[in-house]
Amino acid sequence: MRLAFEQPLRRSHTPTNGSGVQGPRASAPTLQASVRARPAANSPWFAQATFLRYLRSERQAPWNPDFTYSFGYQSFAPGTWSLVYANSTGTRLHPNRAAGESRWNFSQGEWSIAHRFALPASVRDAMLVGDGDDATCVVQGHWMRRYTVATGGGVQGNKKFASLGCRYTRQEGLFTHFTAFAYPERGQQQPWDPDFTYGFGWSPPGTGGLTIQYNNYSGNRFPWRPHRPGEGLLSSGSVMLEWIMEW
Repeated sequence: MRLAFEQPLRRSHTPTNGSGVQGPRASAPTLQASVRARPAANSPWFAQATFLRYLRSERQAPWNPDFTYSFGYQSFAPGTWSLVYANSTGTRLHPNRAAGESRWNFSQGEWSIAHRFALPASVRDAMLVGDGDDATCVVQGHWMRRYTVATGGGVQGNKKFASLGCRYTRQEGLFTHFTAFAYPERGQQQPWDPDFTYGFGWSPPGTGGLTIQYNNYSGNRFPWRPHRPGEGLLSSGSVMLEWIMEW
């Protein structure tokens, strides 16, 4: 089980970049509760649901979900493969069908296949201190059967992109992560789709406990590419407190 409070740092609370059931992350603070179920304690098979409560409900945009869900086969050990379906679109617990809302938006969810790996020994020797620090990376291919287009608000199909991310951890619990994305068909990338994401924080060694972190999953752009207003800034990220309990 996971309980969390997330506080966005956006200065503007007027949504401008989203369309349909897809868009930037919420500008309202949220309380979140997640449950992850597995058939056995160490099984890589899982199903997970996260429910969100917006403390400023008037700031919940059509693409900000009431809940998110995912399922699949996932391992966090180096040298393993994962296959996951995840949906964080504008899902609604009580959808207004007349307004075009849906409970699941299944066709606009994201499928991903991932391979997790440790850094090669030569890279580890050059980049890591060696006093208990560690780094693992994951390369992923992503596919969405249907996706919303910002310009015109239509829906198109067969969105494909790839990512490469690494997470660096210190033995005292400090961590940082960075992921870069590539879109073979540049026209499929929407304003809220990032060139890269990043974050940092602290979590207690081991599993469970209280974590504090900053994350930025906004429409970040590399320096040579322009970003949309409200996207790709340090203030486009959020601060999160979360508590995880294994049971």
